Amino acid sequence: MPTSNWRGPEFRPFLIVFCAAFCILAATATLARKPFVNTPDAPSAPRPVDGAPEQAITAVLTWTCGGAVAYDVYFGTEDDPPLVASNISDLFYLGPLLDFETSYRWRVVARDQSGIETSGPVWSFVTRDNSPPIQPFDPHPTNLGLSGPTAILRWRSGDPDLQPVTYRLLFGSTNPPPQIATGLTERSYAVDGLQLNTVYYWRVIASDGTFSTSSILWRFHVIEVPVLISKFEAGQVGDAVEVTWELSSDEPIANITLYRRTTESTPEAIATVDAHARWYRDEAVDAGKTYHYELVVQTLDEEVYRSPIATVTTLARALALLQNHPNPFNPQTTISYDLPLADASQPVRLSILDVGGRVVRTLVNEEQRGGSYRVVWEGRDDRGDAVSSGVYIALLDVSGERRTRKMVLLK
Repeated sequence: MPTSNWRGPEFRPFLIVFCAAFCILAATATLARKPFVNTPDAPSAPRPVDGAPEQAITAVLTWTCGGAVAYDVYFGTEDDPPLVASNISDLFYLGPLLDFETSYRWRVVARDQSGIETSGPVWSFVTRDNSPPIQPFDPHPTNLGLSGPTAILRWRSGDPDLQPVTYRLLFGSTNPPPQIATGLTERSYAVDGLQLNTVYYWRVIASDGTFSTSSILWRFHVIEVPVLISKFEAGQVGDAVEVTWELSSDEPIANITLYRRTTESTPEAIATVDAHARWYRDEAVDAGKTYHYELVVQTLDEEVYRSPIATVTTLARALALLQNHPNPFNPQTTISYDLPLADASQPVRLSILDVGGRVVRTLVNEEQRGGSYRVVWEGRDDRGDAVSSGVYIALLDVSGERRTRKMVLLK
């Protein structure tokens, strides 16, 4: 009986099938041993939504994404927008102020820990036209209030688009009052020599260079006040603290004493100043400490008048926006920031934005010197209305250099 040879021609087809099956099984086992690599999700849920019209020029770009640890942002007016930020960890991007009535395009590339990338689509939105400045409000002296012969006129205002605002001031004892100042960049103005038992009228007109918005007509009554300390402030200048005040008196002054204390110490007299002095430079301060100042005025008949307490923390060495505290918060939170030491004051703007980039509240918009500052936000917009729960962004802009912090309001 003949013996079959498994290497013979009749077995070759079976041998080929067997080898192919073995190779497939081996390859499958090898792949099973390799870890499965999952690419990050494509960025989605953009805000502003794709194609959105009438967006603020402070637009904050936000998105959602899973499986990523870093993002590259491409943004501009081109069809293929250029790279503007790389390797950021936040799910939002805040760029420079945009142009009015302009179409912008953007996309986000997500990257995981292994460096694997996934790009989102190109989204677009169109910015709105310029909005007028906020109507000046919250006057000081208060409307229908009282004042001494010297007054510091103050008001609040700003611009919803964060543009620079200048002010015209109309003031006088006639109605309507005449214009006495224009091109003001600070929201305050000193007037003195006012007549007793006289009503004064005033109005402020805010301008962003294109639109103007006028306040209502305010008025106050000037009466005799023995001693009026209408302003008392302290701020860091270089390595010292400068204390400034405005003072008017209808009685002879015996002495004016400036007191200082720290959190750990009791008040101590650090200077006795002349009745005509309006500032004092305190150079005996240390970095990283909080100081409280008070001005005490004593008249010849031994009546004593005290200023409000002015507080300053000597901390600033570089520009910084600190995390608000508490966070989350309800109903208010404190925002602290440090300004770099400089020879001159610098324009400072601290604003609260919603996640759509709209300005909710402008807390600071003035020239400030280097130092540490604290501002309380009570969860209200520029109109005084309470805002809803959600995520907000604190934006600090100092001469074009920006810092941001995310805040959460929970009600």
